Amino acid sequence: MTSETCKDDVKDGARDDVKSDAKASSNSASILNLSILVPLLVTTIIATGGWYAAHHLTAIRDRDNKLIDLRIQYELGIYRRLERTVGKQITREIADEIEMALADLQVIGSVAQVQMANQYIEEFSGRRLDGISVKDILEDIRRTLRQDLWLEPVTEPVRHFRLTIAPPRSGAVEGAK
Repeated sequence: MTSETCKDDVKDGARDDVKSDAKASSNSASILNLSILVPLLVTTIIATGGWYAAHHLTAIRDRDNKLIDLRIQYELGIYRRLERTVGKQITREIADEIEMALADLQVIGSVAQVQMANQYIEEFSGRRLDGISVKDILEDIRRTLRQDLWLEPVTEPVRHFRLTIAPPRSGAVEGAK
């Protein structure tokens, strides 16, 4: 063997070593990339799924809270309208208050409240309303409102506070301070 042949053999061996090192580094690079890529993908998928679930649950909670708030506002309005009519002489204004309250109650009230409203409508439609008692509806609305607001139940009956305004005294000058 000549020295040139030996040099060529060494060069060929060096080239083979470089090629095998390149293949090895290429294989290790692809293995390394997969070992980084797979956990990143899994983490991204889990984070995205968690974000979606949290967003969806928050949207449901917000909608439910809005509905509860709306129902509370309507029931409180109905309660105030009906309570305002108790113990008063029935006028067109009072009749309108009762009609609106019963109509709203049929839309937003509980099943028991709708049944009571329908009972009042059947009983008093087209009749004089002197002596109508809305006590049962008021108590049920109060119970529902307290339940929706997470307040403790009250067993006391609903009581109505009415002031009687005395007529002006005779001899008093109108507009005097």
